[in-house]
Amino acid sequence: INVAENLVDKVLVGHGSSVNELRIHPFNHSLLFSASNDCSIRLWNLQTEVCVAIFAGEKGHTNQVITIDIHLLGNCFASAGMDACIKIWNLKDPHLEVAIEASNSYDPLKIPLTSFKTYIQQLPLFSTLKIHSDYVDSVRWVGDCILSKSTRCRVVLWSPATNTSTDSAVILQEFYLPSGENWFVKMDVCIPLDIFAVGNTWGQVFVYPLSTFRNKYVREKGKQETEFNPGEERFQCTHPSTHVSALYHQGSSKVNSSAKSSMMKKINARHSVFSPNGQYVVSCFDSGAIQLWKLTHH
Repeated sequence: INVAENLVDKVLVGHGSSVNELRIHPFNHSLLFSASNDCSIRLWNLQTEVCVAIFAGEKGHTNQVITIDIHLLGNCFASAGMDACIKIWNLKDPHLEVAIEASNSYDPLKIPLTSFKTYIQQLPLFSTLKIHSDYVDSVRWVGDCILSKSTRCRVVLWSPATNTSTDSAVILQEFYLPSGENWFVKMDVCIPLDIFAVGNTWGQVFVYPLSTFRNKYVREKGKQETEFNPGEERFQCTHPSTHVSALYHQGSSKVNSSAKSSMMKKINARHSVFSPNGQYVVSCFDSGAIQLWKLTHH
C-alpha cells in the first residue's frame, strides 16, 4: 500500500488461504515474508513481485502458520503455528541466495511471473515440539534466543540446544501472562531496552523486562547445556509485579483477573508494538480501538 498517495501499489498472489503475519527482512527491505493458513511461508520480492521461495513440504508445518520473525542478522527466521511446532529456517541456503539474486533482475513486464523458478525449502534447520503443547501464536527473536507465546497464559524465553539433538532446547525463563488463554495475540520485543509487551483478554497490556534472564544465560553459556523437559524451569517464573508494567484499555478495569465480575466485557488486546526507540507502545483491541501509551522507564 502506498500510504503517501493512498492507493494499492501491488497485490501479491500465491497463498491458498488466509495470511496471518507479514515481516520485512532487516537488511534487504525489498524482501517480504508471509505466513499463511495453507501451512507455508512465502518469500516475496516487492520490487519485481516475484515469489522467491516457499518454506513448506516434507518437514514443514502440518497446520496453519500463525507467526514468523526474522533474526536481526538476517541469516534465518523462526516460524510457529497451530501444530505447536517452532521451526528455524535457513536464509543462507546457497540455492535460496541464487533465487533471491535472480528475483532482483527479473522483469515481470517482459517475462511472465509464472516462468520464475520459485525455490522450495522443505527442511528447516531446527524444529521442536518441546516448548509448548498448544497453538503458538507469536515468536520473536531476542538475540540468538527465542521468545514464544502460547495459549496457556505462558510466554517462554528459550534457546535451541544445538550441541544435542535437533529438537532439544534450553528454557531460560517462563513468564506468566494473566488471562492469557486466548490465541492470535501478538507480542513485540524492544531490543534496545530489553523489554517485551503482550496483551490479554481483558484489554491489559503487560511490559516485561528481559535483560536479567538473558544476561544470566549469556554468562552461563560456557557451562554444559541441559536439555529442556516440559514443565522444567531454568530460572524462576516471573509473575506481573512491581517489575512489570500494566497498561489498560479505556474500557477495561484495573483489578486482578480473579476479582473480575462475570458481567464485565472482555476486550482482547490483539497486537502490541513498540516504537523503534521504545518510548511508546501501540496496541489494537477487539473493540476497534487503537491506543498509544508513552512509557516511563526506570
